[in-house]
Amino acid sequence: MVKGGGNVTTPLSKSLTILFLILAVYMCSTELYIRKGIFKNTSSSVPLSFFPSYYDENLLEAEPSFTTDEPLNISLLWLAPFKSGSGYGIEATGFVQSIESDISHLNIFQWGEFESASYLNTLDRDTRGLLDRLWSATSQVQPLVNYLQAAADGSLPINSQEPSKKFDILIAHIHPGGWLDQLKEMGQYRIGRTMFETDRIPDGWIDRFYSTMHELWVPSSFTQNQFIAAGLEPSRIQVIPQPLERFLFHTCNQSLHEPTFVVPKAWRSTFHTCHEDDFVFLSIFKWEPRKGVEFLLDAYFHEFRSTDHVCLVILTSFRQVTESQTTIDHLVESIARNISSQFPRYWLIPSTVSPNDMASLYLSADAFVLPSRGEGWGRPLMEAMACGLPTTLFLFQLKSGIVFIRDKV
Repeated sequence: MVKGGGNVTTPLSKSLTILFLILAVYMCSTELYIRKGIFKNTSSSVPLSFFPSYYDENLLEAEPSFTTDEPLNISLLWLAPFKSGSGYGIEATGFVQSIESDISHLNIFQWGEFESASYLNTLDRDTRGLLDRLWSATSQVQPLVNYLQAAADGSLPINSQEPSKKFDILIAHIHPGGWLDQLKEMGQYRIGRTMFETDRIPDGWIDRFYSTMHELWVPSSFTQNQFIAAGLEPSRIQVIPQPLERFLFHTCNQSLHEPTFVVPKAWRSTFHTCHEDDFVFLSIFKWEPRKGVEFLLDAYFHEFRSTDHVCLVILTSFRQVTESQTTIDHLVESIARNISSQFPRYWLIPSTVSPNDMASLYLSADAFVLPSRGEGWGRPLMEAMACGLPTTLFLFQLKSGIVFIRDKV
């Protein structure tokens, strides 16, 4: 139906709008109970051409009313690297945690990256149970994923039939290289979730979007401006910040606002090279050129000496280190000794940290520093600030005046 001013409201568009609200409110609220009712005369981001009569007949009535106990009667498939431990996978898990009880038919599936057993072993029982539960309908999802995988590796028979099941909404939460044409045969309305960390997006991303997706979700206005500058219609893009891990947010919120709360400092005793009275700098990143590790280490080892009461604690991924660099520990030590034989203390956390332990890790530090050249969002920055840590980042600026991290936080 068409409302005044040319705004279009359909049952599906209302469902999408409420889904968008559920996710957006989850980012800034300490509670998950955010169903607040229905919107009247809601503008739709759904293209005017996308109004199959199916939704008018089967999805929702023309003027639905929602209660806090009534899930949206839609089917949603969320494709993401849930079991990889990557940034995409962690934020996708946060999203589905927030909407699981609000969607009547929600399925998730691993897509785009390999599973990580070490990451899965760090998950708490509730999170692992959620992933397993949403994976339970494999008889419904697996044929679709088999079809996609065959298309991706080129083994799809020429005369193969497309999957018979088509979800109302499909979210492809991965680099656009994973937005295959076959996704059009899996979801009626398709949403891409992605980001990029420099001042422009790669060639071909806009064409890939228009050939596979209806709508794009990005985590920041910085990323939004990237896509618009590259030619994406502004009406097709929504800014949805990344979620914070629930236990971390609640723990850090308690530490900031409840005077009787005992701040967990258990991690402090595991920083074996640090002294008890050291000022602890914490840095969390994946070891790769974009993260600017050389700037962090150069600044720290030039500024301080072993007689100073400071310690740099680093949590990083080892996956990007070449075989010739035996261990990151040896690499960092060689950098330190090249600067000074009296280099200050540092500690590399040797294993993966569970989501439930991240709050105590942040609260065991005195300040957070991120040397990254650019971030699409910067999850560790947001987590550190949520835990009340003084936070320092490198603000890189090009000659053109473009700042990589420009969102106000």
